[in-house]
Amino acid sequence: MMNSGLRRLLSGAVALMLLGCSSALADTATVTARKLILREKASSTSDALQTLPKGTKLEVLGKSGSWYKVTYGKYTGYVYKTYVSVTKTASSSSSSSSATRLEKGSTGSDVKDLQTKLKKLGYYDAYVDGDYGDTTVAAVKAFQKKYNLTADGIAGKETLKKLDSAYKNADSAKDVDSLRMGDSGSAVKDLQTKLKKLGYYDGTVDSTFGSGTYAAVKAFQKKYNLTADGVAGSETLKKLDSAYKNADSDKDDDSLRKGATGSAVKDLQTKLKKLGFYNAYVDGSYGDTTVAAVKAFQKKYNLTADGVAGSETLKKLDTAYKNADSDKDDDSLRKGATGSAVKNLQTKLKKLGFYNASIDGDYGDTTVAAVKAFQKKYNLTADGVAGSETLKKLDSAYKNADSNTSTDDDSLRKGATGTAVKTLQTNLKKLGFYTAYVDGSFGSTTESAVKAFQKKYGLTADGVAGSATLKKIESVVASASSGKITTERLDWFNGGKYVIPNGAVFQIKDVSTGLIFSARRQSGGNHMDAEPLTAEDTAILKKINGGTFSWRRRAVLVKYNGHVYAASIYSEPHGTNTILDNNFDGQFCLHFYGSKTHGTDRVDADHQKCVEQAMKATW
Repeated sequence: MMNSGLRRLLSGAVALMLLGCSSALADTATVTARKLILREKASSTSDALQTLPKGTKLEVLGKSGSWYKVTYGKYTGYVYKTYVSVTKTASSSSSSSSATRLEKGSTGSDVKDLQTKLKKLGYYDAYVDGDYGDTTVAAVKAFQKKYNLTADGIAGKETLKKLDSAYKNADSAKDVDSLRMGDSGSAVKDLQTKLKKLGYYDGTVDSTFGSGTYAAVKAFQKKYNLTADGVAGSETLKKLDSAYKNADSDKDDDSLRKGATGSAVKDLQTKLKKLGFYNAYVDGSYGDTTVAAVKAFQKKYNLTADGVAGSETLKKLDTAYKNADSDKDDDSLRKGATGSAVKNLQTKLKKLGFYNASIDGDYGDTTVAAVKAFQKKYNLTADGVAGSETLKKLDSAYKNADSNTSTDDDSLRKGATGTAVKTLQTNLKKLGFYTAYVDGSFGSTTESAVKAFQKKYGLTADGVAGSATLKKIESVVASASSGKITTERLDWFNGGKYVIPNGAVFQIKDVSTGLIFSARRQSGGNHMDAEPLTAEDTAILKKINGGTFSWRRRAVLVKYNGHVYAASIYSEPHGTNTILDNNFDGQFCLHFYGSKTHGTDRVDADHQKCVEQAMKATW
């Protein structure tokens, strides 16, 4: 029979064991209610962070009364215990991984440890669930590429060792010198000032680390290949100081900035105006308009876009000015010029749809605006001066234009009457361009309708229904009658870049193979950057290119919101990716009419050829 002392000892040991088990916090919580609010604090009156649907998995960090402290994605908050089901994981207390190889299909605390470290380093942004799936594979691959390891998505001994080292050396969130979301004070003010100087932050320098500062820090970190976690730790701050000191310094004795006045500012404004960046009066006063013009110039030439004309900016400006379509060109035409040469200029601009006023031989504001519009269209210096290069390009465009001259027997123009005009009006009415009475009389309303159609389909917008215009109208009417969607030209820099917003999902059809896949717009300024929506879509994209990815341009059609647009694609993955489980490590580029490359800031002729090829195709 057990004596009482031994019995008390065993009883105490059991109690301690039970206490240890009961004090181990739940590892995973699952939402059981139809909807559950994740709150900022352990109170039903606290601010709501997120609304969580039934079945959502949460990582439990602790307990406060009747509330669990949990993490969900980027959020940390509290949920009421009644509305979640808790699963305890005894092994969760282990602080370090004992595994030597983890791969797709692995589960457990070792995988959780892996995901936690990858998340800290900015490679993994999903839920830490201990399940080694496609998202974890993609994160491991990204880490391996960064550290020149074999990018197979398998966390072997070498990968795990490198991960541990990187995790320990990371720009730690516990760094006492680090600045993060929610911080405030002079250190944050200094951070914002430097980020603003370098062009990453455009908000108010208010000494408060909010979402704008967070985004600016991440952008800076990405630029300098730092861990892009939005936390300004020691490594980030050190790199920022270095970049700030090397910038086009505000203390440069020769620099010009807001508030400056005098002849040097006048010279700056004159050159910026010549190059098409400044459109105001040359008054020698460095105000907001001059700041904006300098910033635009700096962005164009990949300089620090701070609006301060320092030595580097002024040097680049001088070079660009000297290389411009010179104002001293003997053959140039400019504001104030008159005569037959101006009449000839106006005639050609009118024929090409850039000039809509009277051909009077007087180079006034309307002619300046028309020349600028032409120059922008053909990537010339948009200064409104018709110099040798502009005149040469104008002659070429005029000769190649969709001829609708008065000798064209089939052309219809203002003043024409009869059944042919009635047919034209009827077809334009079917297509929604003409809303007036079909009277067989070609007046101003009919001319406007023809111009609108021509602009829509990339024809010379002169309001004359020549053979090419009539042929296109008949084609569009036929397509509409057959149920086909007519292909449209999306003018990228004339509102086209906003038609398909960031985050929108659309379909892409390869003109040559007819294969179709889905994609999502990620971003893009000069052209569109997008990603295949799923792994299946990536497989189709690969099939289109013969089983591989390629830099070769291809003509494609883009279908979105009931419209089809002509485009050009190359499928080689590059840059960053936001969809981690689509087997596509990066983004691809989509070019539309007039779009430019990001690197050279120029219209790519091969892409534009593909766009024109796509214009002839239908969905």
